[in-house]
Formats: sequence, structure tokens, C-alpha cells
Amino acid sequence: MSHLNLKSKAMKTSRIVSLILLLFFVITGFSQSSKEYYDRGIANYNNQDFKGAIADFTNVIQINPNDAAAFHWRGIVKCTLNEYSESIVDFNMAIEIDPKDFAAYYLRGIAKNNLKDYNSAILDFNNSIKLDSTNSEVYFERGHAKYYLRNYIEAIDDYTKSIEIDPKNAVVYYDRGQARKGLNDSSGAIADYSLAIEINPKDAVAYFDRGTLKFILQDYSAAISDYTQVIEINPNNASAYGLRGEAKRNLHDYEGAIADYTITIAIGTKIAPAYYGRGLLKILLSQKESGCLDLSKAAELGYQKANEAIKQYCQ
Repeated sequence: MSHLNLKSKAMKTSRIVSLILLLFFVITGFSQSSKEYYDRGIANYNNQDFKGAIADFTNVIQINPNDAAAFHWRGIVKCTLNEYSESIVDFNMAIEIDPKDFAAYYLRGIAKNNLKDYNSAILDFNNSIKLDSTNSEVYFERGHAKYYLRNYIEAIDDYTKSIEIDPKNAVVYYDRGQARKGLNDSSGAIADYSLAIEINPKDAVAYFDRGTLKFILQDYSAAISDYTQVIEINPNNASAYGLRGEAKRNLHDYEGAIADYTITIAIGTKIAPAYYGRGLLKILLSQKESGCLDLSKAAELGYQKANEAIKQYCQ
């Protein structure tokens, strides 16, 4: 989930925007003057004038230093600016003002996740869940923290709980699939990727990762189908062409593989393996001169296997 990667929209500040609705459960009254700053701060945030938003929420806090909602909002804006340490200071203040504010613990946990302070983030998510166990996002975020600590079993438990509360979130299924992949549960991961795709048929990442697991399991036809879906969604995905070419090669569709390698070379950046694969297939198809040129190019790009192949086929 080397460390595997989550798609983890949850680890990105874009997910923090989903917390805005939570704040309306914790907002208290405003004085007339502070409300003007508060409303303008929200407008500035929505217009991506983040510095202006911070200034407005700061004015609210200066008028009322016990305004938890203003600390929330200022913390959210700082998270959006990737100022995670600074946002934690604001969330600390919100919690100090109201220790039973579940959203503040949740927000602080997200900031800590972004700082890779996963153990501390888990404590915040635990506190949020104690105060409100109905928010699917908190389990989702806690699952990420556990995932990055390589505690895949508990991460799966949290993702499952999140799914029980909100069964229509495609990203949770994908990330649970990543955790299953971390446990080498390929069939379980494929099942979760499939559920993510069922909810979001345009999820190119889920198709790609499902295809790669199918490739590893030597189900090359199914892998080709998934890589083809990736290409239909994103025609510039060089990796999908390259791996589809590998799958075609394993099915002895050499001309099809060469075609995919050629596209990979045209649009990709890490193209040495494609030159290598295409070169070997050309030699196999009695196109030795062209094949050896490809192997030479792969060798120039630092692909060690190409040097061995040149010695065997081109000298």
C-alpha cells in the first residue's frame, strides 16, 4: 500500500474540504462584527483566496478568542496550503476550547497523517470516534494511518467499518484492496478493486492495479482487458501500454506486443524496458538489425539486461 501506495485522496488536503459540513455541527453564535469576518473568510476560502481567509478568521479570533469554529476554519485553510504544523496549532486551540469537539480531533488527525505522525494521528481518530462513531471518514482516515504503519489487518478492519457506514465510496474499496495486497491477498485485493470499479467505472488506477495483479497471477488475457480499460480512460498512460505489451508477449501475440512497446516508447519516460522487449521480439521475428538497434538503445538508457542480450544475439 518497497511501501505500497494508497490512492489516498484521504491523505490529500482535497479531502479536508469534505469536513466543511461537519463544522456546522460545532459552530456556535457570532457577534455581528465577527460574523462579517467569518462569512467573508468562507467566501475567500471558496474563491481560493487563502491568505485573505486566514486574515478574516484571525480577525474573528481576535474578537472572540474562544471561537472554536474560527480555529477550525483557519486550520482547514492552513491544511489546504500544506501548512500542517501550523494547522495543528489551530486544532489544538479548538480542542482546548471544547474537548468534546469530535471534528477538531478528526481534523488534527488528518494533519498529523500528512506529517506522517501516524501513531499520534490514530490517537486523535480514536478520540473522534469515541465522541461520534457514525462518521465513515474517521474510520477511513484511521485506516490510512494503520496502513502506512504496515498494520494491514487493522487497516482492513477500519476500511470495512467505513464501508459499512458508507458503502458507496469507491476510494475506500480501492484502499482496502491495497491493504489486502500488502498481506499478499491477491484475490481479496482484486475483489476490492472490482468493487471500486463497479462504483466508479472510470477509475483508471483500480483497473491498472487489478490488471497488474492479474498479470502476476499469469491471467494475461484478463490483464490485457484491464490495461485496455486504462488506455481508454487515459490514452497517454505509457505504463499501461508497456504492461499490456508484456502480457501480449506472454500470450505469443508478438506483433501486438511490438505495437504496444512502440507506443510506450513514443509517449513514455521510462522506456528502456520497452526498447528491450521490442528488440527481443524483433529478433525473434527475424528482424535482427532493427532488433539489435532497439537493444542498443535500451543499453544506452542503462538497462543492464540489454547488454547481455546484445552479446547473445547481436555479436
